[in-house]
Amino acid sequence: MTNRAAVAACAGLAALLLAGCGTVQQAMRCDPPELTTFLPDHRLLVRQPPSFPFHYLWQARGIDWRRYSGIYVAPVNTNYLLRDRLWKQAGRDDPESTRQDLATLGNYMRGSFVQELRKVESRGGFKVVNRPRPRTLTLELAVTWLRPTEAELNYVGTAANLLVPGVSLVTRMMATGTVSMEARLVDSRTRQLLFMVADREKDPAAVISLPAYTWYGATEYNMDHWAQQLAAMSVSARFADIERDAPIHLIAY
Repeated sequence: MTNRAAVAACAGLAALLLAGCGTVQQAMRCDPPELTTFLPDHRLLVRQPPSFPFHYLWQARGIDWRRYSGIYVAPVNTNYLLRDRLWKQAGRDDPESTRQDLATLGNYMRGSFVQELRKVESRGGFKVVNRPRPRTLTLELAVTWLRPTEAELNYVGTAANLLVPGVSLVTRMMATGTVSMEARLVDSRTRQLLFMVADREKDPAAVISLPAYTWYGATEYNMDHWAQQLAAMSVSARFADIERDAPIHLIAY
């Protein structure tokens, strides 16, 4: 990429920013995820505006949330990835290493949600408990799609950028990964479905993106932000007041 092309790319980015946050969110966000059988009734889900943290949302009406004293975060379901042949081809050839990667990611995602929900306990959030029990909620999570970041390509682009300024912009786009999630909240005792969300995100857009230099760094980055946003929703009187983070960062880490 020539210097002129790099300048043009920056100019296009600046134009988006001047057009407003909603326009940038819409232009840079992934398409909605393909929904799976993890969520029991897809027809209930409502598509949300680009500025909302999740592509889809549904909440049961008339629920008295005050009757619940705690929330249990269940182990993350990664079985959908095990059935995804394209994901396994993009990853390691060794099935055992693949399972270890998924177990690590599932544990990371669960830990992130536990941590963020604990942060809002003092603000009126549900107390995080270590097992489901009466008068508690159970949050069930699934990773339903994953294309890891092509970290090696980002390293090559960074090195080549010293010789051809702007080339890293191209390699960054080629290396970008995506991840999809689905979540449901149920009554721990009755299994009544109370809440569902689904989302799909790509690697964070940033001038300097540290997660882009590892296979799963950007995936963990998105998991952290899903956890932060769901925790914020758990103590908000109006979901409409919760918005996604800025679509472009100076530094992502």
